[in-house]
Amino acid sequence: MSKRTKIVGIIFAMVMGFTQIFGAAVPVNAATQQKKCSHDYALVGDFGVRKHEMEDPDSYTIITCYHGHDKKVVIPDRITFINYNDRKVTGDVVQIDYDAFNDTGVEEIVLPDTIFALPDRDDKGLKDVLFWVHKGSSAEKEVKDHGYRYAYLKDSTSSNKLNNSTNKPNSSINKPNNTTNKVNSTVIKKIARSKKSAKISWKKVKCDKYQIRYSTQKNMKKAMYITYKNSKTSVTIKGLKKNKKYYVQIRTKAGKKYSAWSKAKIIKKR
Repeated sequence: MSKRTKIVGIIFAMVMGFTQIFGAAVPVNAATQQKKCSHDYALVGDFGVRKHEMEDPDSYTIITCYHGHDKKVVIPDRITFINYNDRKVTGDVVQIDYDAFNDTGVEEIVLPDTIFALPDRDDKGLKDVLFWVHKGSSAEKEVKDHGYRYAYLKDSTSSNKLNNSTNKPNSSINKPNNTTNKVNSTVIKKIARSKKSAKISWKKVKCDKYQIRYSTQKNMKKAMYITYKNSKTSVTIKGLKKNKKYYVQIRTKAGKKYSAWSKAKIIKKR
């Protein structure tokens, strides 16, 4: 046996020994590979999800799409998935994206208490849906503010458990209201962009609250919604992506009614 053959044999034996001790080598991404939906979002159960773009101490999760076939859907309050940067994320479900339930045939949705942003009622996938909420929750406030039909869950502990035998619509189901009638509107006066944030300033008017939405799409699909007190006249939006153009709008709220959205302004690339 040649010297070279002996050396190759020794190296092979060493590799096999290490494999037996430590296990076969596995690519780093294999253990963290996240299943994707047809829209290229992380797929958890029947939901396509993504992380909220806002930089918060806690991770927030957004429902981007639904791929199931149920007429009645229960949205969990927390979801764990692998983010685009191969980082494990566990976050409260806080928002449903525009068009998330388009052409799905869903008739009822059980919302978790963590929800604080829903699309407007012009979202054709949600306009006729009956929402189940807990009384006093942020989810209840959202469905009321947007004029959706809703009913109260009798289970007082967790909104992601639905008792079909007891949870029936009651007399508190609300009907859509005219949300744009006789409410003072405002306009965005100035936008100052930095790399990952933008300061938005607007005209002060008499109202109860201001609501801003912003998106990378001009039609405001997949928009982020943020509500502010009436004492505010400017705010800094954080967590914007570098070299990405955004569109932003503002409206006011008085009582249960909203003004029309202002003309969309551009947050320029930076």
